Amino acid sequence: MRDDADMEGSADGQPDAKASTLSPFVGQVMVPGDIAVDLKSVTSSVLRIGPGLRQEGDMVVAMRAGRLKPAGKRKLWVDSSVKRYTPAVEEAVIGVVIDKHMENLDVDIKGPGLSILPALAFEGATRRNRPNLQIGQAVYARVVKTHRDADPELSCVDVARRRSSVP
Repeated sequence: MRDDADMEGSADGQPDAKASTLSPFVGQVMVPGDIAVDLKSVTSSVLRIGPGLRQEGDMVVAMRAGRLKPAGKRKLWVDSSVKRYTPAVEEAVIGVVIDKHMENLDVDIKGPGLSILPALAFEGATRRNRPNLQIGQAVYARVVKTHRDADPELSCVDVARRRSSVP
């Protein structure tokens, strides 16, 4: 069981001096992709990373949005209020293309499962003129259908029918 003083730092809410030597960002808000620690600059031989952090080469990078906090002398973690995301109809989402099929794309919107984006769900898309999206590309779309037993369906067609481009 962890001690609250151990997690938070000193009694006034400021991080311990020892913990702040691990990273100058202790106590600051991190977003995914922010560099929390440059391992080249850490002098101690052991640094434990907790939830919300990941090592990428010589860097420790945040995976979640939240405040970087120390847990003891050599451990850091990101304190975040992570909740499960459930997509809702007409909600705008940003997702990443995970897989390509003949008629649709699988898109990860960080929901309970993958979302389906039909290849013809773009402005001006036809069977001959399909968007050329690659795996790993980001997609801005809106949720068209949801059901608790099926994957959500997305669309990149503008609701107001304004002109948009096909990538």
